[in-house]
Amino acid sequence: MTEEKDNAAERTLSVGMDMIYLISCALHGVVPAHDAITEMDLDAVHRMAAKHSLQVIVYDPIARYVEANGAEGLHADGELLARWKAEQATYIRKTILFEMERERILSWFEEQKIWYAVLKGVIFQRYYPKVGMRQMCDNDILFDPAFRSAVRDRMVADGYAVRTYDSPYPDTYTKGQFSFEMHHALYTDSPEDRIFSDYYRNVRERLATVSEGSAAQDFSNEDFYIYCATHSYKHFSDAGNGVRALVDIYVYLRAEGEHLDHAYMKRELGALGIGDYDAMTRRLADKLFAPETLSDCLKASLSEEDEDMLLYFLDSGTYGSRVHAIKKRIGAIPGDRIVPTSKSRYFIRRIFPDMEYYRLHHPTVYRHKILIPFFWIYRFFRGIFGRTGKLFSELRTVFRSKS
Repeated sequence: MTEEKDNAAERTLSVGMDMIYLISCALHGVVPAHDAITEMDLDAVHRMAAKHSLQVIVYDPIARYVEANGAEGLHADGELLARWKAEQATYIRKTILFEMERERILSWFEEQKIWYAVLKGVIFQRYYPKVGMRQMCDNDILFDPAFRSAVRDRMVADGYAVRTYDSPYPDTYTKGQFSFEMHHALYTDSPEDRIFSDYYRNVRERLATVSEGSAAQDFSNEDFYIYCATHSYKHFSDAGNGVRALVDIYVYLRAEGEHLDHAYMKRELGALGIGDYDAMTRRLADKLFAPETLSDCLKASLSEEDEDMLLYFLDSGTYGSRVHAIKKRIGAIPGDRIVPTSKSRYFIRRIFPDMEYYRLHHPTVYRHKILIPFFWIYRFFRGIFGRTGKLFSELRTVFRSKS
């Protein structure tokens, strides 16, 4: 690693540690220490928080510090603090409106007797100290796949635009600030996901009715954690996973840990091949957000391996890093879900994808294979004229990486 890269990594870790300290303050209801917060580059912390969809939880202790002590001495101008406060208010309002919209949509599921289960962030947000602290871009809902077209018709009638439909991936609907991912299955049958898709093949058997007469279903606390671990691992092993995933783990285990059947969870996660990943993320999350983080001992408590792993999370952002995804595919970063290939084969596959790519991403082309040559032409011109920045970024990443 070059000195320039070393410096960049140290800078990322330094800003990341500041962000983590503020998250810990929010989770434990502590006002940040004067000596700690006045040393922070809050503009850099804000950029890092935005990258990880953590603006609200990071701003909460800053607001309490300013209320108690004023903004003098902080490395942040009034414009930044005002913008950050406005973001907090926006996300809190969005969370409340999302809650109302989700309940309205789910009431139709109840009327139609279509079983459903809310997933991921919808559940996790209940474990955060305040409304809006757990930011979400969309709501994830698993439902009876037999009613897929009926759900689409209902969402369209409600004014939602169909973003994805008729593919192995979730059906996605958007309207204004609202976005819903409607899951007809938890995983695709892609080679990378096969162990998970087999595990959740009959997902209904792993769900229980929330209350008599209701269409709402729910995982047990243990099975909810197992599903979230598989989802987290999928992101981590593909393009990377952000710090928010570690906060989710911490708040959930802090609230439910004593009541969980850990032997069952360990057995299932081991059978799925992600036991080591789960142990690593649990250990790291506890080191980062436990109350001890609020002292000066956090840096000292992290091993070199911990720092490397934290840096990977910090570099990934909320939804992973395209650079990470590319490097894993050419073997520049280890990844056990992806079989690396040479740079030349990587380019060939990017220009002429295999049939699995069409099946997963472009089902219409997959069904009508005569369209494939025209799709090649479309991809070429889209890359040259529509996505020039991404194209050159991908080329730089591949050529500069050591596979």
